[in-house]
Amino acid sequence: MEHRLIKVRTHNTIRKLMLFVSSFAVLLILFNHIFFDTHSPQLLRLGTTSSIENSGLSKILLEQFTKDTGIEVHHIVFGSGKIIKLAQNGDIDSLITHAKKLEQTLIRSGNGIKRREFMTNNFIILGLEEDPAGVQNATDIKQVMKAIYNTQSLFVSRGDESGTNQRERELWQSIGLNTQDFTSDWYIKTGQGMGNSLMIAQQKKAYILSDLATWRAYKNKINMRVLYRDDKALRNVYAIMLVNPQKHKLPNAKQAAIFYEWLLSERGRNVIRSFLLNGERVFFPIP
Repeated sequence: MEHRLIKVRTHNTIRKLMLFVSSFAVLLILFNHIFFDTHSPQLLRLGTTSSIENSGLSKILLEQFTKDTGIEVHHIVFGSGKIIKLAQNGDIDSLITHAKKLEQTLIRSGNGIKRREFMTNNFIILGLEEDPAGVQNATDIKQVMKAIYNTQSLFVSRGDESGTNQRERELWQSIGLNTQDFTSDWYIKTGQGMGNSLMIAQQKKAYILSDLATWRAYKNKINMRVLYRDDKALRNVYAIMLVNPQKHKLPNAKQAAIFYEWLLSERGRNVIRSFLLNGERVFFPIP
């Protein structure tokens, strides 16, 4: 009798343990689905360049998009170079970047499709009021870069393959120089985003190339001045692309297409047009 009771108790204990394990497994699956499933039917994986995030524009855009469509956005923020690498691997569904040459390479590889330029702002040269290279006296951006190089004035570069870093290298190349030949006693690579690079430039009392929107967002945190702007070579163009669903398994391709059309619609343009940073428009939709 006692032996039988022990067997019954053991059997009940095992049943309870199995029930607990199975319940825990179900909860784990639900937790993973809710918090980590980036292939949800109503979820879009969007990669954007950091300047859109730093300015606050991405928050406004994505909140309005979700409100209009019910589609949640898993937002990934890096420099344009890293975002494009994620697209090459099929790790995102859509992307917004500002590095035309890299974007065209993505299109040629077949990993990106439907590139469309939709918005602009401008790059600017920032520095301290002392302006040791005399940048303020330059008549074009080539003179600016020559003045900084000839005086070996401190210059901070993001050095992170971002769209801003790509443009900076193009500016040096326009006067026949390659940044690989520069020495670290005056040319400082941060390997960081725009915001942190601005802070480092101030600490080092150095010049830096920045996008206008990020500078506006950080204006009250740093004591730097706009020393040069308004040159055609400093026009900053943002493009949206879709990752090719025929090359990558993208369960969210439909949601990416909806976002693409929404952003290019008058609705999306109006959100961009009405966005102000410290009372100033810093992004301009392309007609």
